[in-house]
Amino acid sequence: KIDIVSLESIVNSLSSKLSDPELKRARTVIEHLKNGAPSQQKSDLPPCFVKNPPSTVQHGREITDTIASWVKEGFVAGPFDYPPLQKFRVNPIMAVAQDDKIRPVLNVSSPKGNSLNDNIDKSKLEKLKMSSARNFGFCLKKCGKNAVMSKYDMRNAYKNVPAPLKDLRLQGFFWLGKFF
Repeated sequence: KIDIVSLESIVNSLSSKLSDPELKRARTVIEHLKNGAPSQQKSDLPPCFVKNPPSTVQHGREITDTIASWVKEGFVAGPFDYPPLQKFRVNPIMAVAQDDKIRPVLNVSSPKGNSLNDNIDKSKLEKLKMSSARNFGFCLKKCGKNAVMSKYDMRNAYKNVPAPLKDLRLQGFFWLGKFF
């Protein structure tokens, strides 16, 4: 889990070295980690139930094990016998084969034309691009000799950014006769 208090302390200690847009971005990230990152939906999506593709069932044991670990780690809630929220959306889980494992992926691009991804108001999203090694080096130099640097394990990156309570109903899925 992310230590928000330490992150806030680091941002505050660096505030004099950050530009106004950098400081604003850092504070927005902290706010999203505290209260959830809004999904920036254009309109209120209706409930839906999209079945999982056959590949998910073919890798059922691995998918079940991963979902169980997600529940144990607190990344998902469930299982529930009935949809736990009003207007609950059941998104399909895809099984993506990787070199050493099967990775479940929540497909929020389905159903076409009526998905969470289709409904994102892109004008509300900040346009970001990856830094070059050169720019990263300049940033390190700008921060100075006693700057604090950290690395974060990205294995569970998306699961570490919470969703606001109002958006949780958009991220549901169904497995083995139960809702999550």
